[in-house]
Amino acid sequence: MRKNGFTLVEAIVVIAILLILGGLLTPIVSNQLQNKKIEVTEEKLKKIKKAIIGDPSVVQFGQRTDFGYVGDMGNVPGALVDLIVQGTQPSWQFYTNWGTYTDVLLGAGWRGPYLDPTRYPDGRYESLMDGWGRNFVYESPGGNIIRRIRSYGPNGVSETCGNDDICVDIFRDEIGGFVQGNTWNECGVGVQYQEIRIFYPSNGALTSLAVTPAAGQLWFSTPTGTLIPIGTRRLFVDTDISAPGIAYDLKQFLVISNGPSLSINLRRNLTCASPSP
Repeated sequence: MRKNGFTLVEAIVVIAILLILGGLLTPIVSNQLQNKKIEVTEEKLKKIKKAIIGDPSVVQFGQRTDFGYVGDMGNVPGALVDLIVQGTQPSWQFYTNWGTYTDVLLGAGWRGPYLDPTRYPDGRYESLMDGWGRNFVYESPGGNIIRRIRSYGPNGVSETCGNDDICVDIFRDEIGGFVQGNTWNECGVGVQYQEIRIFYPSNGALTSLAVTPAAGQLWFSTPTGTLIPIGTRRLFVDTDISAPGIAYDLKQFLVISNGPSLSINLRRNLTCASPSP
């Protein structure tokens, strides 16, 4: 007759089974943890990119309204921490005048934090660390890639993006575009102009770019290689070639990512002798 409890042999068998099950489950659990860290890292990279260039899906009254750090400052951050702390940049400033032009009503400056400012006891920012607790690497690859944010991935060693490293790129045409268009009067006839001046932020301060036409030119374009940063921008056109410095037309427009060119038609108020075409 058997007594209650395990015999030594039975206990050894049970322990052996548990060890075998543990050996089978450990890789599965490890892979799940690793996949979770990868997911966390990818999600943080998406948030950092949105902090820099905004979220194109944020729309109000049919127009994009979120342009992130670039939209406010006019350039990409020098370091990722600039998305959280202001550094030496001026506070958000609101301009009502620029040069001889009045009522520009365009802002420029830091309006962060653009990322969660939560810090660990050691001072590091949680939003700037990947799923393995390492700081993201901020790079300038060159060419059409303005910035790259990189995690060294599971093995913690710099390798190729998409292999072990996890990366997100910010492309040149995502941070700005060129502006081009024509000047027309209300009758649909081309109007010569003295100057077109585009207002936009640069390094946190409001600046402007003057486009001066060739003689008799009715078409305008920003110089090749010059990008107007994404966001809400304003444009003045002076159509009085005999008395420069008088702004007849003010336009507010958007420079959006993933579409580097923008056409603007300008009109000067006047009475047409015949209906517009």
